[in-house]
Amino acid sequence: MPMPPGGPAPARPGRKLGPINPGASDARRAWLEPLRESYHASGLTFEQLGRSTGWSRSKISELLRAVGRYPRWECLRALMMALSLPDTSVVALRGLWVLAALELNKRTVWINGCVAKDFPPSDSERPVHFSAFQELYRDIYFDYAHTFLRNPAYAQRTVSEGFFLLYVVWDMALSSENPEQFAWRVLRETVLERTPHPDTDTPPCSTPPSTPSPCTRPKATTPSSTRSRSP
Repeated sequence: MPMPPGGPAPARPGRKLGPINPGASDARRAWLEPLRESYHASGLTFEQLGRSTGWSRSKISELLRAVGRYPRWECLRALMMALSLPDTSVVALRGLWVLAALELNKRTVWINGCVAKDFPPSDSERPVHFSAFQELYRDIYFDYAHTFLRNPAYAQRTVSEGFFLLYVVWDMALSSENPEQFAWRVLRETVLERTPHPDTDTPPCSTPPSTPSPCTRPKATTPSSTRSRSP
C-alpha cells in the first residue's frame, strides 16, 4: 500500500514511541505496523497529532502501541488523516482493522457501526461482481439466517448487515484462497451473534453451500458439509 517516501525519519522532540504490546495479535499488528511506519516518517509529534485529532498524547501513544481496548475505526481514521495517508492506504488498513476486530470477537453490529460513515447508503456504487455475488447467495443466506432467527424481517436485516460487512472487506475476500468460504464466515458470524440461544441453537453448517460463484474459476466450488461447532 502506498506510504510516505522512505528515508530517515525527521527528528522530533518529546518522548519516543514505545514498542508494540507483546500481547498484540498478528491481525492487529497487520494494520498497526504500517501506521507506526507512517508516524515515524511524518516527523509529527504527539502534541501536533493531538491538535489535529483532539486527543491526548497518551491516547495516541496507547493506540500506536496496542495498549488498552481495541480502537474504534473513527479514531484510527482520524489519526490516518492527521498523518496524511493516501486514500488507498486508508482503505487497505480499514480492511485489516475489520479482520482484526473479527478475530477479537467484536460484534459485527459494532464493526458495521464503526465503518458505516465511510460508505454511501445506496448499493448502486458497489462493484458489479459484488452485486452478482450478493444476488447469487442472497436467498441461500436468508434461508440459513431464518432457520435460526425465526423472524423473516430480522433474518433479512441480518443478511443485509452480513453483506455490508463483506463489502467492506470485499477486496480481501477476492484475494483469499476461497472467496465463498471467506464470505460464509462473515455471514455465519453475523447470524451466530444474533441467534437467541447460541448454546443450543448452533448453526450446523460451517462451510458454504456448493453454489458456483461468479468471482472464482469454475473449478473453485466449495463442497457442502455439516459439522457442529460451539459459538
